[in-house]
Amino acid sequence: MTLRVGAVGLLVILQACAHGHLDPATARIPGPVGRIEVAAAPDLPSDRIARYRELDGDRVIRETIENELTSGGLWQANGAVGVVVTVRNFRLRSTANAFWNGFFAGSDLLDGTIQIRRGDAEPEQIAFKFSGNEDEYFKFSSAARFRSLASALAREIRARVDAVR
Repeated sequence: MTLRVGAVGLLVILQACAHGHLDPATARIPGPVGRIEVAAAPDLPSDRIARYRELDGDRVIRETIENELTSGGLWQANGAVGVVVTVRNFRLRSTANAFWNGFFAGSDLLDGTIQIRRGDAEPEQIAFKFSGNEDEYFKFSSAARFRSLASALAREIRARVDAVR
């Protein structure tokens, strides 16, 4: 009985994480990555860009991706491959709205593009879309929910980077 309760609890926690995907799903990034740039698109609505800047969004996403790649042995400071992330859509519910209205408050969103740059080669582009609306039960602060979205993005990028040979 205890094992079943634990398994159900684990399933609830796993489903409560941010989720999303990269498009195309078959996209590959050559390793090692040596440069990461992150910026919000200039046409984000003013209230959303203000919130993004308040959370230091560029830094949080950049450091999360770098840490994920470092832990996978896919980051080298002098690597020739650059990853440029542009956030084109960002929505983060307030802590109160997320907690009190839960699912009915909509989802936290992080969408955009990733450009892969390698020397003189033509840059390749990958779209990304991540969301989460269940996190309010486990992450009460909006900053923690934002880090959850950044972590989901970083894990997907890591999964697409070819191992360093």
